[in-house]
Amino acid sequence: MEFDQWNSYYSRICSDLQIDPQTDSDTAFFLNSILETRNRDYAQERLRESVYVVGNGPYLDHILADLDIKGTVFVADSALEKYLEIKSYPGYIFTDLDGPMDLIKKCSDENVRLVVHAHGDNRKKIENFVPSLKVHMGTTQNRPVGVLRNFGGFTDGDRAAFFADYFGAPEIILVGFDFSRPSMKEGSDYYRKAKKLRWAEILLSRLAVMRGTSLKPGPVIRI
Repeated sequence: MEFDQWNSYYSRICSDLQIDPQTDSDTAFFLNSILETRNRDYAQERLRESVYVVGNGPYLDHILADLDIKGTVFVADSALEKYLEIKSYPGYIFTDLDGPMDLIKKCSDENVRLVVHAHGDNRKKIENFVPSLKVHMGTTQNRPVGVLRNFGGFTDGDRAAFFADYFGAPEIILVGFDFSRPSMKEGSDYYRKAKKLRWAEILLSRLAVMRGTSLKPGPVIRI
C-alpha cells in the first residue's frame, strides 16, 4: 500500500482510537536512532512461496494442529507461545514488543527475523529490549524515517500481511484470525481491542481487493 493511501486510513484510525501522531513519530525517530547505528543491510529479499500469517484468535492451537504448512510463517507476537508449542520456530515475528519477551528473545537468538514496530506507547519497551535483539527491520505507522519502513497495516497481524504483499508473496494465508472476538490480556481494554480488530478487518479486506480476492472469514483465510 502506497503511503498516501495508507495515510488516509491512519488519520481515521488516529481519530477513532485517540492516537497522537506526534508521539508515534517521536517513537519512530527513537527506534531509528538505535537501528541506524548497527551498520547492517536492512534489505528484504522477495518472498517466492506462500506466506502463512498466524494471529492469536480463539482455537488457534486446534487450527495449528491440523494445518499442513508449506511456506514461510509470519507470527504476530501474541500468537508466538502457541506457535512454538505446536509447531517450531517461525520465519518471522511481527512485534510491537507487547508479547512474551523471553520467547521473542529466544527466537531472536535463533535468528528468527524480527520486524519491530514503533508507536507512541512502546518507546520504553524499545529502549529496554531492542538493544539486545537482532532486528531484521523496523517499521512505523506514520511517515517512514531513516531505516524504518511502512508497508501499511495497524496491528501486528495485518502489518505482517501487508509486508508479505509488498515483498511479493504469491499467496497469503491468514491463520487464526477472528475479527469478532478479541483475545484479551490482563488489564486490556476490551472495547479498544475490538476497535483495533475492526480496523484490521477493514485493512485486510482492502488488501484482499488489491490482490484480486476477497476476505472470507474463517479459521484459514486465503488472500
